[in-house]
Amino acid sequence: MIRSAGLFEAGQVSSYQVSDGPLDGVFTSREDLAACLLEQARDSRFVRKTIEVTTSEGAPTLWQMIRREAFKKS
Repeated sequence: MIRSAGLFEAGQVSSYQVSDGPLDGVFTSREDLAACLLEQARDSRFVRKTIEVTTSEGAPTLWQMIRREAFKKS
């Protein structure tokens, strides 16, 4: 099982962290989550474990996410 933090759009895969323990990140880009899912299909390191993935580079702040969601065009 892969647990992600709050999801956001980044446009490209960035540096992200994966761990079977708690991580400090607040957000995970959708692109990083997809890259992590593909990587886990080839890697047996976390088989039968619950892991976390967070974006560690270029993640927005909580305020930026609130503002982005508040002014998002439909």
